[in-house]
Amino acid sequence: AMGEKEYNWALRNNLKIEKTAAELYVEAWPIVLETRRQMIDLAGEIGRLRGWRLPADGPSAVRAVFDELSKDYPKSDAEMIAWYHDAAFRLVDYGRKTGIFDVPADYKLDIVETPPPLQASIDGAAYYPAPPFSNTGVGRFYVTPTADDPAALQRNNRAALATLAAHEGFPGHDWHYK
Repeated sequence: AMGEKEYNWALRNNLKIEKTAAELYVEAWPIVLETRRQMIDLAGEIGRLRGWRLPADGPSAVRAVFDELSKDYPKSDAEMIAWYHDAAFRLVDYGRKTGIFDVPADYKLDIVETPPPLQASIDGAAYYPAPPFSNTGVGRFYVTPTADDPAALQRNNRAALATLAAHEGFPGHDWHYK
């Protein structure tokens, strides 16, 4: 919308990138192809480990793995919230073990059901930070209940909710605000 000249100016002046958008696009294509190859390899590995028969076509195998993983979903809102909690704290543990982040021993993150007055405005999950300029508050990772709706619970399958837990909880918004 801004035009190529202005976009290239923004790359240079805002992001301190000397290459043009066109150059970045050309350089990115091998990375896209390598990432795609890694996804296909990983799908094959997951399929082998789980004993799934996958299509021989790589992209179809990836789709099949996603379809199979989506079948593992919570059967109730209580289970869904518990899974979000477990996913978030597995991420915290991973951050500590790998040293990616210096996570204090007293790190806290509340993962709770979205309060009723906020449920109409929060589809899925959201993060509300601790009070600013306070060292004692704890951020809240809200998970909106589905009224135990099977279709809505299926959208929160175990594989998908991990990415939302990483986005809203740790290291996402919570770590960003800290």
